[in-house]
Amino acid sequence: MFQATLDIVDECDLTYLHVFPFSSRSGTPAAKMPQLERKIIKQRSRSLRSKAAIKLAEFFDSQEGLVHDVLLEKNARGLTPQFAPVKIMNCDQSAITPGTIVRMKITKHDKKCLFAEQI
Repeated sequence: MFQATLDIVDECDLTYLHVFPFSSRSGTPAAKMPQLERKIIKQRSRSLRSKAAIKLAEFFDSQEGLVHDVLLEKNARGLTPQFAPVKIMNCDQSAITPGTIVRMKITKHDKKCLFAEQI
């Protein structure tokens, strides 16, 4: 069953996962289900986080060189239409108006954030 979770990440080409280990709460239907050892739960969480990091890096790799309309936020940051975080490079901080959409070219990434320059 866990392999199906890993497979769906690939099949749906998911690029961001919020992973946390399941913990049953008494009185809930899930508490009545067979429980896995804590060691297995932690290992599966690590595996899923590792896959998530790989998928996000692949997505960021695919963005390099592309041009996006970036929604500007404060502190020289923004978001692409896909909600990927962007750090805006080589710009005058005072010229950034949060809420503005600006055409940007993605130049690189650090596996956590895209970096872009205004075109």
